Amino acid sequence: MMASHHLPTGLRGRILASALTVLVLASGWVGGVAPLIDWHAERGARIEGKQMLLVRMDMVSAQLPAQRAQAAMAERGARVGPLLQGGSDAVAAAALQGLLQEIAGRSLMRVTSLESLAPEPRGGYRRVAVRVAAEGRYPGVLELLGGIAAAAPGVVVDGLILRGPGGTAHTDDPPVTVSFTVIGLREGEAGAKPGEAKAP
Repeated sequence: MMASHHLPTGLRGRILASALTVLVLASGWVGGVAPLIDWHAERGARIEGKQMLLVRMDMVSAQLPAQRAQAAMAERGARVGPLLQGGSDAVAAAALQGLLQEIAGRSLMRVTSLESLAPEPRGGYRRVAVRVAAEGRYPGVLELLGGIAAAAPGVVVDGLILRGPGGTAHTDDPPVTVSFTVIGLREGEAGAKPGEAKAP
């Protein structure tokens, strides 16, 4: 009972009680609630960082096939140079067809037809061309064309025709068909000079 006389009463007592309450709440916030909020924020940042890392890894993985194809074609180009190899137009066309089949296989495209076109003289060289038709998915078409562009011997693509499924597609990645001509040059017959070709 004697201790009660030392406690403030009235307005001073209410102010002291309110201050003590605020002090207790602040201590609880600093010691419990604030660290919990910080932990949640840090955990959310870690999860977001991992998600961004996964997206970047997926993008890099998607680019690997095209990069491997470009590296392989560059290595082949260093070995054989820019001209088609072969002692005749038929041999050069067959080699070109094999190269196209190889690139299409890496691109997950299915070649539906390969047609060697009639060779033509071009100065001291011979023009060898193959008409290609293939089907697959649109990313595969891009990879196929990229592989051909990076291929060696040096060739060019002409007469590209790309067809989709029209209004019947029910997917964001519908099947497509593509056709184009791949053209390369090989050395002409012995004795031919630039600007002068021997009659075929």
